[in-house]
Amino acid sequence: MLEFLCPKATFIHSSIYHGTGKHLQKVCNFYFKPVLDYQDEPTGWFRCRCTKKRNQDPKPGYTNLMSHVRAQHPNFADEIAGSGLSSGTLIGFVDKKSSIIFSWIDWVVSCNLPFNFPENHTVVKYTTMPSLSTESIEKYLIRENEGAP
Repeated sequence: MLEFLCPKATFIHSSIYHGTGKHLQKVCNFYFKPVLDYQDEPTGWFRCRCTKKRNQDPKPGYTNLMSHVRAQHPNFADEIAGSGLSSGTLIGFVDKKSSIIFSWIDWVVSCNLPFNFPENHTVVKYTTMPSLSTESIEKYLIRENEGAP
């Protein structure tokens, strides 16, 4: 979610204040959740972590939400950087190793691929995930299966 953040605060602030809409979207996603109606449909309103509600224009843009973040959360860049969030799909509670193992197992099992698929040279060449040995995949699948009810 927040891969644009780095340890240097100057880069964080620069990316957020002068970044693209993608950076602003990530900041808004960190602070805001959509308010849903009784049919679980989005209403156009968003609730901040501080419980205040703001609306967002249906056209692309995060001006209204970002103005709230800048006014009510002036240290937002430091707060986001210190939150422990580092990947686009996880909420900071899962470490990187577990995420990699899950991703490979999910890919192999979902696509009915051989267990040695992550070791294939071509696969390693064209993926950004580190390779995982056949033994590791088998070990974690067996461990998961033993824990199943």
